[in-house]
Amino acid sequence: MKEKIEINKRVGATIAKYRKVSGLSQAQVAELLGLSNDAISRMERGTIALNVERLYEFAQLFQCRVSDLITDSQLQPTEQVYQLDRLFNQLNSVERDKLISLIEQIIEWKNSGKNYRTFSG
Repeated sequence: MKEKIEINKRVGATIAKYRKVSGLSQAQVAELLGLSNDAISRMERGTIALNVERLYEFAQLFQCRVSDLITDSQLQPTEQVYQLDRLFNQLNSVERDKLISLIEQIIEWKNSGKNYRTFSG
């Protein structure tokens, strides 16, 4: 029984993390999912166990996999990785290639030890 409570708390904390990274309030999530603010709060605190259908709704909302919501948070990428992934997915393939090239140039420049004023991108 205690293990169930801990799992619910961990999943709830992960949902709260995704919500915050997404820039959404509990009220906004509640509205988008057709739930009450109190229900979202209780889910995030782990006092309500989530079924698979509800987890799927959260995963769709946060553009992640259901497994991302239920696995140990220590195995999850940082919040910045999730944010980058969401932003990256808003680009078309040509824009993605250009962004990757730019990032590679920045890393090459950084590793060269040159002053930031010399970066010409």
